[in-house]
Amino acid sequence: RRHRYTLLSGISPSGEVDAVSGATESHRFALDPYLEAGKGNEFVLCVEINAPGDSSNDFPDPLLGQPSLLYTCLVDVDRDDPYYLFDITGHGGGDAISTGNVQYDLEMIGSAKKMKDLFLVKLEK
Repeated sequence: RRHRYTLLSGISPSGEVDAVSGATESHRFALDPYLEAGKGNEFVLCVEINAPGDSSNDFPDPLLGQPSLLYTCLVDVDRDDPYYLFDITGHGGGDAISTGNVQYDLEMIGSAKKMKDLFLVKLEK
């Protein structure tokens, strides 16, 4: 069975990472090299959110609470519609704490799924 991230990105779970981005001063990440139209460019955007202290029966730690959630979308630079909605893909709990691997089982995640209504990105070329 393939993981959601693999289905979305086409990258195998053991595939190489092209880039990793964290918080930056300007809250921006330069995608200019990837935005050139007519070259079949596609990439996956990821957003990770967390609300410490949102404990539940499955994640009772009062400080950590439920794990961070990962949302992703596949961006096709040549697509006419410039808007993309992110889908929930996985979380950072379980053995992700020690391995760094995204966990794809979202059954135990409760109220953390309600932290946001949606993530929307507009691709300006």
